[in-house]
Amino acid sequence: MPMRIIDISSYQALTEATKAYIREADAVIIKVTQGTSYVNPYWKQQLSYAVSNGKLTGLYHYAAGGSATAEANFFVSTIGPFGRNCLLFIDWESGSNRSWGSTTWALRFSNIVYALTNKRAHPYVAASSIGQVANMASNHVLWIAGYPVNANSWTVPHFPYSVSPWKSYALWQFTSNGIDRSTSNLTAAQWVALATNNETSSAATSRT
Repeated sequence: MPMRIIDISSYQALTEATKAYIREADAVIIKVTQGTSYVNPYWKQQLSYAVSNGKLTGLYHYAAGGSATAEANFFVSTIGPFGRNCLLFIDWESGSNRSWGSTTWALRFSNIVYALTNKRAHPYVAASSIGQVANMASNHVLWIAGYPVNANSWTVPHFPYSVSPWKSYALWQFTSNGIDRSTSNLTAAQWVALATNNETSSAATSRT
């Protein structure tokens, strides 16, 4: 069965409904920060619940497009030791992003995160905007968003998008109906390796 992944933010407080989504998932990715001042007030509770239920975990920063250095420092200082076993991501999309259209911002953000943590912040991006993060393909995995059906279901549709210059996606957010759902080409072992050792193996970047 394909890996079931949800991503959550402050829109999903740790209600019984959110807990149920977490329990049925294999992995949970949580929004922690945005810009240089916003922090999801529930992220530690959400992470703790996911970990206590044995889930793989990830944390992400939503780019506001200001100083990449300042935003990366804010993200890293906020997650602190809680990010030790989590995959890290940079959410690169147009909303509230002053640098939307830049082809260098996300990489600069990840480079600062890497300098501080020895872990990369892998890009999350819409299928139509992969070109803006293409310079990350050599040493980052890709989390792509595209909703060909957008059903409130775990049924994974046919994948219709180009992911060049990547060989394939590592994660695909295939619906936002009900809750954001993704699938993955990663095994649990590959997820852990990326989260703890920062390894981008061919197995992690190629479809299985």
